[in-house]
Amino acid sequence: MSCCRACSAGSVLLVLLVLLDLWGVSGHLGHHHRRHARGHHERPQQNITLAVILPETNTAYPWAWPRIGPALQRAILKINSDPNLLPNHHLTYVFKNSENPSGICSESVAPLVAVDLEFAYKPWAFIGPGCSYTASPVGLFTTHWDVPLITAGAPAVAFLDGIYPTITNTGPTHKKLGRFALRICEHFGWREYVTLMFSDNKEDDRPCYFAMEGLYTELKSINISLQDSVFEENKPPINYSQILADIQSIGRVMFVCCSPDVFRRLMIEFWNADLPHEQYVFLFIDLFADSLRSRQPWARGDQDDAIAKEAFQVQNLQVFRSRREVDLLQLQRAGLSGEEMNIIAGGFYDGLMLYAHALNETALAAGTRPPGKLISEKMWNRTFHGQCTDKLSHVSECLSPFTIQEQQGGVHLNSVWWLGWRPLETAAPLAFVGVSS
Repeated sequence: MSCCRACSAGSVLLVLLVLLDLWGVSGHLGHHHRRHARGHHERPQQNITLAVILPETNTAYPWAWPRIGPALQRAILKINSDPNLLPNHHLTYVFKNSENPSGICSESVAPLVAVDLEFAYKPWAFIGPGCSYTASPVGLFTTHWDVPLITAGAPAVAFLDGIYPTITNTGPTHKKLGRFALRICEHFGWREYVTLMFSDNKEDDRPCYFAMEGLYTELKSINISLQDSVFEENKPPINYSQILADIQSIGRVMFVCCSPDVFRRLMIEFWNADLPHEQYVFLFIDLFADSLRSRQPWARGDQDDAIAKEAFQVQNLQVFRSRREVDLLQLQRAGLSGEEMNIIAGGFYDGLMLYAHALNETALAAGTRPPGKLISEKMWNRTFHGQCTDKLSHVSECLSPFTIQEQQGGVHLNSVWWLGWRPLETAAPLAFVGVSS
């Protein structure tokens, strides 16, 4: 009987030990469950993937990755570190190269990598391309996919005609340049003998061709009589005699787009020609103000410097993209030449910041990207004070400024000095002091 009592006590003890052990396990599981339940209310961060398509190595492009990459990375870092901007979301990006094996922007490579990125990552937005010929097919794809495309390149006027409703451009466009040229012609009453003179190699991104297209579109809108004179500076020797013949027969107001060296030679040849110099005006379209790197843009240290200095006293006005005197946050990689191109890096930076703010104003449903057209429209027709952007128009165009400046004998002046003491075909004096449209 005592044995039974012992067995019974042992059984009770065993049962108590088992119960205590189970209680301990269940208590641990219960604690884990409660901790998990509390964490369940803290939404895990959702990635917002951006697809970047830009030239990877060719820094001749102002939108090449070595120039633009640091700006985009800085913008992403700023957005991700702001708890009030895109809460519960984390911006990240994937990069693809738009160059062909020769380092040239490729209109076949860019759309192929865009398709790869769309199907592999489902990006919420595309950043780039920058070249017009590569942005065109990618822009058609993003329109079909209803995904925003943000760029500070692709300046051609065709991107503003409504075919690309998902493209937002936060850089200077050629349509804007054309409007600026139109204001100049309207001010002086120049309605005839206006000539668009430019270099066009019919290869790569054709910067002067697309720049002059912007002028042509705007000047034609008020029926200004236009002529053109095209040459290829990459196939020397350039036939300056033919260019001068064109100037004499069809031009008095010349908008010229080419390299600074070719423009200098053109002015020397013009100065040496038997022409009434005071009856002509030249407006040099210097897209990134390359010739402003020196206060003596006529000087090359050769035997033509003296003549070039005289030639630059012709009505020689320079039109270029205005670069703000602001800290651009070292937006492009250190060691790169061409800091005048910082305006493009700044434009990409502004574009990404503007996108984040537009996205922030949208009710973000978990796991889904909002309609691209909705986000694009939120980016348009608003004031946004960024590094290089002040305002976007209702047609997705950045209202960035252009500036006109005179070069007299290699000195940049704040007022226009006219050979013969009067403007071409008008006696009204005009002072340009940081003029922008």
